[in-house]
Amino acid sequence: MRKIITVLSALMIGTSALAAPFNLNAKDPQDRVLAVFYLSRTKNPIYVERFCRILLNDGSEKVRKAAAEGLGYYGNNTKAFNCLIKAFKKENVEDVKKAILISLFSFSDIRAGDLFCQVLKGSYSDDLKIAAIKGLAKYDVCSKELEKVLKKGNSSEVKAALFALSFRKDNVKEVYKYLDATDPQVRYLALSYYLTHRPSKAVLKKIESGLDTWIEPKVKSKALEVVLTYDNNPDKDMFLSAVSDEDIKRRLALRLPFVKNKAVSSELLKPFLKDNDTVVLTSALTYIGNSGNKKYCSLIKDFLFSSDESVRSAALWAEGKLSCPEGVKYLLGIVSDFNNDDSLRLQAAKMLLMFDKSVLKKNLPAIKKIYGNEILDDVKDSLYKVIVKAES
Repeated sequence: MRKIITVLSALMIGTSALAAPFNLNAKDPQDRVLAVFYLSRTKNPIYVERFCRILLNDGSEKVRKAAAEGLGYYGNNTKAFNCLIKAFKKENVEDVKKAILISLFSFSDIRAGDLFCQVLKGSYSDDLKIAAIKGLAKYDVCSKELEKVLKKGNSSEVKAALFALSFRKDNVKEVYKYLDATDPQVRYLALSYYLTHRPSKAVLKKIESGLDTWIEPKVKSKALEVVLTYDNNPDKDMFLSAVSDEDIKRRLALRLPFVKNKAVSSELLKPFLKDNDTVVLTSALTYIGNSGNKKYCSLIKDFLFSSDESVRSAALWAEGKLSCPEGVKYLLGIVSDFNNDDSLRLQAAKMLLMFDKSVLKKNLPAIKKIYGNEILDDVKDSLYKVIVKAES
């Protein structure tokens, strides 16, 4: 216990202050494990060769496993990568081999992808194959073998394959059947695949019909995200019914800023904009700002004077991000009204800089007038920058 406390204290104090007590040559294997654990977190490349020697030669499998994990902190180091590849071929203990595979996730080298593929093809344990499958997420190799995994249907391997395929370019028809899986986690992973691979009309219809039968909030919110992303005209009643569940609505709201479809119907956004949860509101406003779609401008103005600072900030940001035609006037109105809180006026002045130069130029006389009347230095400085941008 004392050794663990020493490690945690060292991590809290810094990367060098307590390096001295950690001895990679200690007689006690646990001391060597703790030394590798701490020193690897410093990410100092001087330890790579030492860790490599330990991984290849130490008599304790626990110490070798720690060394394998430690080398995973050196994702850009060629020596660390080469050592892991070499050690996998030499190592006989499965836990150490698994640690090596997981550490290889940190690297981007096709040789790692080739090794993962070899493990998947070879006579290795399920645990090693699952680790290898996950590692294939970064490499577009071994496509046929991944399809075989889906056809075979081993639950743990299927989950790993669906996870990996979500990050790859493969278009795999076999994923479709897993929308009917009894395990909700498998269904969730299948839906995640379709979020990054445009589903056919038949698949999209299947997903939308599943919203009537699936009960898990995590699954339903992911299905709704796929629908929002790819269906330009989803069934409004179906969608609104699904997000009437507060848990589902909040889960989906947290994903809204990442939805690729930038023209979601305003009707479908209203449940989020009417919610009292500030996280839901700010997520919806962030989606609106990221969309670049000026049709949403009319939805923002009601939140510019919100009593909640995070909601107000999100609204001001979205107004500027979209460069809404009337947005400059709204923000100038906030800046010029000395009854408003000074922090709100300053925030509005700063957000004016986000507007297109052409929009600012049209409002230049009003901006200059407000600048001339301003008494707060910070606000005046921000307005000056706005004037400079408009006149540039």
